This record gives sequence, C-alpha cells and structure tokens, in this order.
Amino acid sequence: MTNLNIYTYEKMTFLIVFGAAICFTSCTKKDEDNSFKNMILGNWMAVSVDNMKIAPEWGFFYEGSIKFYPDNSFAVNESSVTDSNDTFKMGTWKLKDNNSSIIFYSVMNDFGTIRRDTTQFRISIDSTGKLILENDQNFIRHKRIE
Repeated sequence: MTNLNIYTYEKMTFLIVFGAAICFTSCTKKDEDNSFKNMILGNWMAVSVDNMKIAPEWGFFYEGSIKFYPDNSFAVNESSVTDSNDTFKMGTWKLKDNNSSIIFYSVMNDFGTIRRDTTQFRISIDSTGKLILENDQNFIRHKRIE
C-alpha cells in the first residue's frame, strides 16, 4: 500500500467510527428524553410534606392536581384519572436542559380576553417517587394519582 492509500484508509476509518459514535449518542439521548417524559405522564396531586392535598398557586392556577398528556398538553384540577370529551387542557409543556426543567405555556380565555402565561420550573422525581416542581417562588411536591 502506498502512503496515500494508508492515509485515505485511516481517514475513512475515523469518519466511520465518528459517525457511528454520533448516531449512538443521539439515539441514546432521545431514548433518555422519552423515558423521563413517560415517567411524568399521567395525573399527579399536589401534596404537602406529610402527603396532605394542597393547592399552591402558580401562573393562572391554584393547582390541586396536574395531568401531563403524551401530546405535551396539560390540564389542572381534573377530578378523575380517566379523560372525558369535556376535559379542558390549559396549555402545553416542554422539557428543557436535559430534562432538568419544564416550561408551561398556559392559555386562558378570560371573558373574551385571551391571557397567556409562561412558567418554568426545575423538575425531578425524588427517591420516594414524588414529582417535584421548583422555582424561586414555589416548591411543589406531587404524588401520582392511580
């Protein structure tokens, strides 16, 4: 083999390995994103430290419970775990910063006036399985509603 062939072979090998590493990394990250998203989907009740139901205020809401939907919409204060045709979704949500924060984009019709709010929280699930939403104004624990 000539020096040119060796150089071309080494370059091609490097590009193949580099491309495979990028594919693997992006596929793994997407799986992690979906895994965390799947963990938070469903209905959660806001609770105090001693697991008593509470209704903290954030954005437009006194939130006694929140339900995360797979289409990235959410509803607050739903009375049942199952959905009905009249479920009113309050807006959308988006995970950011490697699933360490969530942004809620809320929309409300206030007697013909459309009001919008954007609220961001740090999000996590603690060792007891509680969903934690935290920002400078709030620290809200949520217990999954079965």
